[in-house]
Parts: sequence; structure tokens; C-alpha cells
Amino acid sequence: SLNATGDLKTVLDWKSGNRPVFYNPFFDLAKAKLGTHYFGATPYIFDQIVVSPSMLEPGGWEYRNKSAKIVEKLAYHHRASNTLRPDRFGGADDRRPLRNRGASDHFPVTIELKVP
Repeated sequence: SLNATGDLKTVLDWKSGNRPVFYNPFFDLAKAKLGTHYFGATPYIFDQIVVSPSMLEPGGWEYRNKSAKIVEKLAYHHRASNTLRPDRFGGADDRRPLRNRGASDHFPVTIELKVP
């Protein structure tokens, strides 16, 4: 377990606890029912970046708050759920032309960092 949470206050107060807690900036996106991967109609955020407590304090490499994003590029519109879905590459049996295929069945994720 990474011991990650979406509660920023808990992460910033880690020194009062027994061990550091990592911040998961994708927690709010998961609560909003967004996803990097879909199974049927259910979105999941399998792809995540967690941030150490030291990256939440000024002075060094610093996480830019609320910058976590799911990059919905190479997507197609899924009519049944009215959502964007990753346009998977597909396998040998996929009949779509190569020009119509994406790179993965997951959307990539990003965060922004401030560098001193």
C-alpha cells in the first residue's frame, strides 16, 4: 500500500503521525466519476500519480494544486454512456484501420510541478 489519501490536511500533518502519508491528487477526479480506463459503463482511475509531503511545501519541487488531469486524447465518443473513451490500439483481430487506432486502452495522466 502506498498509504495515499485525497485529504491534503492529513498529508501536511504527517509529522504528527507515525509515518508519511502521500497525497493522491486524482482522488477528486475519481469521486467525480471520471476515469482513465473503462470496464463496461464503469470508469476507473487505474493510472495515478501520488505526491510526497515534501512536494507540497514551498522551496523545492512543488506540486501545483488542482493540476491533476486525465488527458483525453486519441479518444472516441461512446454513444451508450455519452463519454469519451480511450481509443485502444487493438489486436490482430481488430478490423479498424491502423490510422483509426489509439496507443492504449488507458488515458494518460499528468500533474504540474513548480521547479525552483
